[in-house]
Amino acid sequence: MANVSVDGEKIDSYVISTGCSQGGTIILQGNETISSGNCSVVKGDSATYIMTPEDGYVLSDVLVDGVSVGAVPTYCFENVTEAHNIVAVFAKFDASAITVDSVDAQAHTGQNITPAITVRMGDTVLKENIDYGVVYSNNKNVGTAKAIIIGLGSYKGLEKTVNFAITASKGESYTIGGMKYQVTDAKKKEVMFVAPVFKKKTSVTVPKNVKIGSVTYKVTKIATKAFNGCSKLKKITVKSTYLTSVGSNAFKGIYKKAVIKVPASKLTKYKKLMKNKGQKKTVTIKK
Repeated sequence: MANVSVDGEKIDSYVISTGCSQGGTIILQGNETISSGNCSVVKGDSATYIMTPEDGYVLSDVLVDGVSVGAVPTYCFENVTEAHNIVAVFAKFDASAITVDSVDAQAHTGQNITPAITVRMGDTVLKENIDYGVVYSNNKNVGTAKAIIIGLGSYKGLEKTVNFAITASKGESYTIGGMKYQVTDAKKKEVMFVAPVFKKKTSVTVPKNVKIGSVTYKVTKIATKAFNGCSKLKKITVKSTYLTSVGSNAFKGIYKKAVIKVPASKLTKYKKLMKNKGQKKTVTIKK
């Protein structure tokens, strides 16, 4: 503790000593002429220090009384009642030392998805909109989205990319090629054929696979009442070889002499799956 004189009156004060490594400056706010060294702070007052890296350098750490407080650009000593020491540590900017944490798969919402991106330099977590910005692309539909990290400030010149998956959620419905589908298993990438959008079709194909976004899903089920009300439907071509179930009354109301064509290798199995699903006895199932 030292004494300073204000209008002839001695007031207690404390010394805050500063230091910094090569590559930047540490300045007492409000006294920009002091870039390092010691200054006296009146007891009970506060003192804020600003750490600024030079071009090609970044602030890697700040030590207060020998203890790291992280790479904070400012630090305030409040209500000073003892002496302190603050040291700013700078390091040369090395883009290869920057890492980006992986991003978990995101559930499809139909809106643009912008998950938080964590960027690190060693043990230091960088700050979005201060040290870097993020630009997203292909981040609305099911598939692989991209986040491009662009350096700001001391990290200017940094550019890294991280990909993340957007996956369809179980129960979510999609219309593809005039047909409705519902996701039944997001992990296994399986969907159910729900119904044709237009009931007046004369022929319909149940595909082997469908693409939702950039992801391919297997068609493994035909829904209950899938073709209900399709009175003009004379031909159903089933290309899927993955069918495991056909819902009740799936074919109720189709043309009485309709033909359901299935893969030759699945004829026996599919005849059992499709038996008594609401169709007239005059409807034939063949390869």
